[in-house]
Amino acid sequence: MGERYGLFFEEFPADYPEKSRALLTGFALSGIQGYLFGRINGEWTPAMVRRASRYVSLATEAVGAHLVRAMEGYRPHPLMMSSGKGWLLTAPGTPLEKLERELVRLKRGLFLASGGQLELEAGTVPVVLVRPGGRRLMGGPWPDGMAQVHRAMERDKFQSRALFGLDWARDRMPWLEPAALLKGEGELLPPPWAQPGLLKLDLDNLGLFFSTFGTVDQREAAGQALDRAILGAVTHLEELYPLFAGGDDLLLLCPPERALSVAAALRRELERQIEGEAALEAYRPRFGLSCGCLPSFDPRLPALYYLDRAEGQLELAKAQGKDRLAMGGRTLSWVQAEELGRLLEENEYLFRQLGRSAHHYGVPQLLLQDILDHSGRDSDRAQARELLALFGREEVPYG
Repeated sequence: MGERYGLFFEEFPADYPEKSRALLTGFALSGIQGYLFGRINGEWTPAMVRRASRYVSLATEAVGAHLVRAMEGYRPHPLMMSSGKGWLLTAPGTPLEKLERELVRLKRGLFLASGGQLELEAGTVPVVLVRPGGRRLMGGPWPDGMAQVHRAMERDKFQSRALFGLDWARDRMPWLEPAALLKGEGELLPPPWAQPGLLKLDLDNLGLFFSTFGTVDQREAAGQALDRAILGAVTHLEELYPLFAGGDDLLLLCPPERALSVAAALRRELERQIEGEAALEAYRPRFGLSCGCLPSFDPRLPALYYLDRAEGQLELAKAQGKDRLAMGGRTLSWVQAEELGRLLEENEYLFRQLGRSAHHYGVPQLLLQDILDHSGRDSDRAQARELLALFGREEVPYG
C-alpha cells in the first residue's frame, strides 16, 4: 500500500516523521469505525458492509505492522475505556493479535488534532478530534493540526509515544510534561493543576435516540448536531481541559476543588446546547449525562489505575439510574452533586478528607461521621453536618 497505510489517506508529505505517519494512520482508522458501523443498520447492503469490513481488516494489519516498526520495538496497544480512545505503548511482548482484535472497535473521537474529513470509497465521514488543552476544537484539515504538533515534538526531540498514554519507562501519566514541552506551539496549553480532578462522562440514551431514524442522512445530521452541542459545551467552560471529546464520550481534567461544580455546570451547558439544535429535538426528553468523578489524582502514579477507577464510577452512575454522578462508590443526583460541590469549595478540610476517601476507599458513612467528629471550628462542624445529611438523605431528581 506504499504510503497509503490504512487505505484512507492521500500520500503523506515527504517531511512527515515516520512516527507521525503511524499515529496519523491510527486516527484515520478510528474515524472509519464510526462511519462503518453507523451504516450497518442503514442503507448499506450486506455486500457493501463486507467490503468495508475487509478494508478495516487490511488497514488494521497494516497499522499494527507499521506501528511496531515505527516505534523501535515498542508494541502499540489501544487504551480501551468505554470505546477505546487513545494509544498507550507497552514494552515488547504485547501480543500484536490483541491490537488487531481491539483496533477495529475504535470509534471516532481521538485527541491531538483539530477536526476534518476522512475519505472512504463509499463516501466521507466528519470526525471531531480534540487536542489536549486546545480551546479551538474545530478547524482546518486535521493533518495540518497534527503537523504543527509533530513539528514541535521533533524540534524538542520528544518521543511521540508519551503523548498517547503511558510513559513507557515509568508507567506514569505524561500529560503534564508533553503539554509543557509544546507550550506556545499553536493553542496547546498545559493543564494548570498539579493534581487535577478527572471527569469521565457519557451521554445517556443515545442508542435509543439514533435507532428512531429511518435514513442514514437523518442519523448523520443528528450526529453532527450532537458534535456541535458537545464541543460548544466543552469550549464554553474555561475550567475544563479536554483529553478527548468525541462521539458521546468525554474525558476531562478540571480544578480539583471544583470537580463536582464543574461537572454540574457542564451538564447544564450541554442541555442548553442541545436545546439549540433542531435535529436533536427528539433527544431532549431522553437527555441525561452520567459522570464518573475522581476529585483529584496524582499524575505521577500509574495512569491505568485512575482511568479504570473513573470508568468504574461512570458505570456505577449508569447502573444506578443514569443521569447522575458517581464518586467514591456513591451515586449522587445532579442536585446533590452541586450542593456537595458548594460545600467542598467552601471548606478545604472537607475537600481534603472527602477527596482522600473517594480517591482510595469510597465514601462510607463512618468517614463522614469522622469528618463531623474532628471538625474543629463551629463552621466546619456545620458544614460537616450538611455533608453527612447530603449523603444520608433520599436522592431527589435533577431539576
